[in-house]
Amino acid sequence: MDKQLQDIAYFIQFRDREASGVSSKPVIWHLSHSLKVINTIVGQLRMSNVADYTYKFSFMRVLVLLLGYIPRGKAKAPSVVVPLDTISTQEVLAQLDKARASLSSIAAMEALVHVKHPILGCLHKKHAQRFLKIHTKHHLKIVAQILKHK
Repeated sequence: MDKQLQDIAYFIQFRDREASGVSSKPVIWHLSHSLKVINTIVGQLRMSNVADYTYKFSFMRVLVLLLGYIPRGKAKAPSVVVPLDTISTQEVLAQLDKARASLSSIAAMEALVHVKHPILGCLHKKHAQRFLKIHTKHHLKIVAQILKHK
């Protein structure tokens, strides 16, 4: 995810760009949201108890992780990862630093650390890492489309 974090850092300079035909939110919202998701999920992985992990089949999890794609506008983000109305550049830079540190800490975690996703269900470490890549890619694609839109 290093490249994705580099892309986020690069896109900060376009923080206030908007394109209502692409998204109702500006570039900075998508960047902040992506970083909040990374930091929240890694934090939940860190706090999880491997003994509590249970596998339950989820068609949506299989579909998203297999296809590597999140359909646009089909889900509402939980309030914990929704940025505030006013997002400072300093806040996003701090989130970016935290995300870099958080992602580097995953390697040392046990395989069955997990997070409960509101739509995809329980994600163990490997699935959580895959989801983070897919989710970040989803929002970076939206940002790129906002920047292309005139």
